[in-house]
Amino acid sequence: MYNNWMADPETYRIDPDLKSTVYCTGVAEGGEEAWDFLYQQYKTTNVAAEKSRVLTALACTKETYLISRYLTYSLDMSEIRSQDASGVIIAISRNVNGRDLAWDYVVGNWKLISSRYGKSSFAIKNLITGITDSFNTEIDLQKLKAFKMNNPDLGSGSRAYDQAVENTELNIKWMTDNYETLEAWLDRKMSSQNKGGNHITDVRLPRTVLPQLYTLELLPDIYADDPKDFKIFGKVDIVIDCLEATDNITIHINKLTIIRPTVKSQSGNQSGLKVVRTTEDNDRQFYIMFLSEKLRQGQTYVLSLEFEGPLKDDLAGLYYSSYKRNGKNVYLAVTQFEATDARKAFPCFDEPNMKARFKVTLLRKPSMTSISNMPQEKTGIH
Repeated sequence: MYNNWMADPETYRIDPDLKSTVYCTGVAEGGEEAWDFLYQQYKTTNVAAEKSRVLTALACTKETYLISRYLTYSLDMSEIRSQDASGVIIAISRNVNGRDLAWDYVVGNWKLISSRYGKSSFAIKNLITGITDSFNTEIDLQKLKAFKMNNPDLGSGSRAYDQAVENTELNIKWMTDNYETLEAWLDRKMSSQNKGGNHITDVRLPRTVLPQLYTLELLPDIYADDPKDFKIFGKVDIVIDCLEATDNITIHINKLTIIRPTVKSQSGNQSGLKVVRTTEDNDRQFYIMFLSEKLRQGQTYVLSLEFEGPLKDDLAGLYYSSYKRNGKNVYLAVTQFEATDARKAFPCFDEPNMKARFKVTLLRKPSMTSISNMPQEKTGIH
């Protein structure tokens, strides 16, 4: 329907009862062209209900660079009406790909937001409540507390802030009390439906192996003249424990090319072990390696991979940003791994319950500086 509407917007009509669903699905699946088309509908329509419907649907995009663009538009009164700004940001926060971006944007632009709308405005209270209603982790709670510490005078937004903290604490308790029970129930339901012949795709990695240690080397190549040519190069050794005999290993990748995957027994008792075939499941962002023989339960192995990929300004994984210095663009490489974007920086087991230790080497030119949230072990010529 959405494609038909794009092809003939003057005469093709979508059932009003279906518009919200069609708009959201079209934007989510259609990429930049679909997003730009719907944004133009917002700019041209004079129907208030249609404007509201379109603004909400524009937040359905899966592309982080479009989410970033939309956030920027939200406070640009030449793009988005001031009365629509808070609704845009709240809608973005309800997109799993935009939740953290929306929060970071509000925090980074709080002075502008509070001065434009006033600390006593209803919009401020709605904004605080709207962008935090899905907060449910200790990290989310610490973000809230840091925000109040840096902005002690929230005006009438103080009550909304207190409610956000209370709601987050309740959500954390609910997750602690119920997550494992709910997860087990869903697993049982999915298993029973599979036995009944209904195909359900498991988006989680197999639990046949678990990572213990990543030894990661990353080179963000931001030295080309044109940022379109920026790339990521790297290699990683992942120490894995085999929990169940298996002849394949599945990891996450997104927009990466794997060059040479190898698997070795840490004890050396499977010298003939080789990767004989690989395949990718793009929908689930899986990279699956099939082996010449089964890994043995209770044994430890080292999975080694060389990889490369594009370095983009899409605010996901390992990406580039820029600023002006004396009229010239200065580029830097930045990481954003939450919630599922580590896989865009390096091949990994990108799930919360598959945590491991890391030893990271970052390659750069001597003129560049590296900053990390962990202590630096050493620096020098590689």
